[in-house]
Amino acid sequence: MDITALLVPMTAVGKDIEDLRHLDPAAGFGLPAHVTVLYPFGPVDLLDEALRSELRRVFAAEATFEVEFRRSQWFGDDVLFLAPEDPRSFVALTEAVASAYPQWQPYGGTFETVIPHLTVITEASRLLSSDECRAAEATLAGRLPLRDVADRVLLMAGKLEPNSWRVLEEFRLGLT
Repeated sequence: MDITALLVPMTAVGKDIEDLRHLDPAAGFGLPAHVTVLYPFGPVDLLDEALRSELRRVFAAEATFEVEFRRSQWFGDDVLFLAPEDPRSFVALTEAVASAYPQWQPYGGTFETVIPHLTVITEASRLLSSDECRAAEATLAGRLPLRDVADRVLLMAGKLEPNSWRVLEEFRLGLT
């Protein structure tokens, strides 16, 4: 069964870190460099036109915004990520969707606080040596700051397997 997600693609940043993307298994699933709005989202069979129309309305009410990544951080020893300098617009997107669909909370309600981020490495302790992690982090640090524009949200679906994710719909921000 497919998993769904709402993601803000970071196309320019993705190009800037393209040589590091292989360090995130999600990239191999077909996911672009992104900041997550809501994962997992609803089951594919519930994503009818009425639901998509509501998502269009929710996202049209949110303005496009510029994003700057000036620093990297770690979640424990396993996830290296870029932190947006001002996460408030990403938080607003997540809150708008979670408010419209309270049955689907970010990360299934696992985390009390949602921290917007762009993942660079996942499963680091399993896949890489500490030297490789430090080298990747140093490479990333040498490219900062990175900038992009958040102007759309992708509704995507796929499995946790190579090249399985696909875009179901693209929602433009700020269309009201």
